[in-house]
Amino acid sequence: MKLFYSCLFFVIVILVVSCAVQVAPEGGLKDSEPPHLVSSKPPNYSTSFPGKEIELNFDEYVSLNEISSQLIVSPLLKYSPETRIRKKSILIKIRDTLLENTTYTMNFGQGIMDNNEGNKLDNFQFVFSTGSVIDSLDITGKIIKAIDLKTEKGILAMLYNKSDDSLPYLERPVYFSRTNDSGQFRISNISPGDYKLVGLKEADGNYLYTPGEEMIGFNDNPVSANSENVNLKVFNEVTSVRLLRAYSEFPGKVVLVFNTSAVTLQWKWLTDTTKLKIFAQNYSKESDTISIWYKNITSDSLSFYFNHKSSNDTVTLRLFKKTDEVKGRKGPAMEISNGENQTTVQDLYLPYHLQCNRPIEKAEFDKIIFLEDSLPVKLQYVFTDSLKMNINVNHKWKPKGRYSFFIPSGTFTDIYGNKNDTVKIEFITHGENDYGSITIKFQKTDSVPYVVQLIDDKSSVYREFKTTTDTVIELTNLDPRVYNVKFIQDINGNGKWDTGNYLKKIQPENIDFYPEPITVRANWDVEVFIKAPLMKKLVD
Repeated sequence: MKLFYSCLFFVIVILVVSCAVQVAPEGGLKDSEPPHLVSSKPPNYSTSFPGKEIELNFDEYVSLNEISSQLIVSPLLKYSPETRIRKKSILIKIRDTLLENTTYTMNFGQGIMDNNEGNKLDNFQFVFSTGSVIDSLDITGKIIKAIDLKTEKGILAMLYNKSDDSLPYLERPVYFSRTNDSGQFRISNISPGDYKLVGLKEADGNYLYTPGEEMIGFNDNPVSANSENVNLKVFNEVTSVRLLRAYSEFPGKVVLVFNTSAVTLQWKWLTDTTKLKIFAQNYSKESDTISIWYKNITSDSLSFYFNHKSSNDTVTLRLFKKTDEVKGRKGPAMEISNGENQTTVQDLYLPYHLQCNRPIEKAEFDKIIFLEDSLPVKLQYVFTDSLKMNINVNHKWKPKGRYSFFIPSGTFTDIYGNKNDTVKIEFITHGENDYGSITIKFQKTDSVPYVVQLIDDKSSVYREFKTTTDTVIELTNLDPRVYNVKFIQDINGNGKWDTGNYLKKIQPENIDFYPEPITVRANWDVEVFIKAPLMKKLVD
């Protein structure tokens, strides 16, 4: 009997332990499928749509993802449809009066997803017609940016059934779609006919063109329904000059920033400039920023008036003063450096560049100690601008040489009487075999002038040439890196790329790129053949 009770106790313990230790059930595969439409009221692609409500029924519980921006209805509705969730269904209420005999397309983008895993139903469309037929014609194409040929998702392709030039400014399109990541668009379910096609990279979401703030593109001729591979180039138009920002950077300097080149801007001083002691005003490289230098750093304010096509402006600025330094304001400190070229390796064939942050009144170059491989050398220093802020140091550099500048305090005095602190700069030079080269054999098949640009890996113009004939371009002493070759059909012969004008029906000047990046290696030559406007790679 004792043995029986012992066995019974052992069995009970095992049962208790097995009940206490719980193992999580093995889960199945993670759901990666988006919801599927199982039915709708009315059915998709219905005709003679009479009502105001649509019900979409799915195979699982659904939720809405930024539906206000994702749901796009074409033709456009004045009021966005109301949407709400009811378990596995989406209920849509149309608040507009629909047009007669019209096919409507509702594109939900990525606005529908399942309720558990968030799997999105991409570009689901619901189509219906208020007439007896579903319009089934398409227009397909691609939109690129004229300035660099790049594509972008979300650029509008818009159709109008009228030809007025003012349409993009005043009316929303009859049909539209948006580009995908590769710039492709498809405008579906449109009725037969010819249409005005406009591309718009909008900024405000109102489907109307705002000059100066948005990019626009247009087709030269009407586009027929069912057209394929229609290409547009969108561009920023040159607009009237508009002041974007005006500020006092520090005592002695005011900066004016405009939306475009301000070279032709007419303006008039309202401040007594004799008291302000204006020293100079200079433009940025793109001429869209003006720096005004003045000597009276105790002045309180500055006022001027300028006019342009759209409006007249009077600008008054409170100026930072010398006394603001004690309040933590940036004072007119004098600095000398190697500017934007903060590298320790100097190009073997170019001057060294020094930069001052204030216009220079006095420079005592004899104070500078310059060493080449530890030996003192006398150099030639040349100011390269009228404000005396940029200095080129001309010297025949030794390959792999070691150099250093010692600039004592007080070597430079700026227009405010400030002197520089002691500066020491050390650098080495490249060797002769550290460079590569590119030979471009450029052949033209037209009579148009061309601008050929070598673009570096920072998208900056590294070298530039202009040609009106077939030519061979030798690009030597190039830093090893990846380059692109860009060429511009310079239609008006002004030596630069020009944008388009919508109302004047002027397309932007054509640009193109050599089809592949060009890798330049040290002590290596790359030869390419360009037949403009058709390109073919010959040798690598």
